[in-house]
Amino acid sequence: MKTRNGFITFWLWFMIIANLFSAIVLIRNFVASFDFLFGDFKILTIISVISGVFGSLCYIISAAKLLNWKKSGFRLMMTVAIILMGVNTAVFFLLGKAASDAGIGGVSFGPNTLYTIAGGILSLIVLRAILGIKKDGVSCWSQLE
Repeated sequence: MKTRNGFITFWLWFMIIANLFSAIVLIRNFVASFDFLFGDFKILTIISVISGVFGSLCYIISAAKLLNWKKSGFRLMMTVAIILMGVNTAVFFLLGKAASDAGIGGVSFGPNTLYTIAGGILSLIVLRAILGIKKDGVSCWSQLE
């Protein structure tokens, strides 16, 4: 019978709840600010919200798969993280260009891109480390199918 450390179960459920909350907040904030957006900012914001909600839903599916002992949950999360790093980097670049073209500031490509890439990589490293926590000498990772 497979068993896992209680902290791992807590972490996976926390991921589900946090990503559900994130998707709801993204949609709510987008709806609240839609009338104030214009031109390229509206299009890029729509892309950003769609990718954010897509990512949150994929992370929920990933955590559910991991709760069901499926290693494919981690692979899905890794794939989605890489895709979202690319999409977010492109969106930040284009937002910076659109802001520059419009003569306004406020969107910085460098730090936002760094945070996106570092956050995506760090989240995968942390999750992999958590899945390696052992219970009775056996890690959760080694029990995934």
